[in-house]
Amino acid sequence: MSLGEQHIKHKLSVSDYYRMGDAGILQEDDRIELIEGELIDKAPIGSRHVALVNKISRVLNKLIGDNVIISVQNPVRCGGQRFSDTKNLTPKRISR
Repeated sequence: MSLGEQHIKHKLSVSDYYRMGDAGILQEDDRIELIEGELIDKAPIGSRHVALVNKISRVLNKLIGDNVIISVQNPVRCGGQRFSDTKNLTPKRISR
């Protein structure tokens, strides 16, 4: 490839991301996220990060109570993105 040529990016959908997991290309413990159609490597989690996440979770639990389920560092799907290791609040619903 010459200096003036550009690389062509192939954007991935969330469905593509999950199919890659089903095919064994991506593993559940891979530290990547799908952001705007691109697979992005994530930095490793350090001890300071863990301590801050625990403190924030404790504060949110005290402030919000039982009105929502606080999901800490679990994957979340938002539109065409798939984020992992995020904090999200989900209204509490009980279905039968």
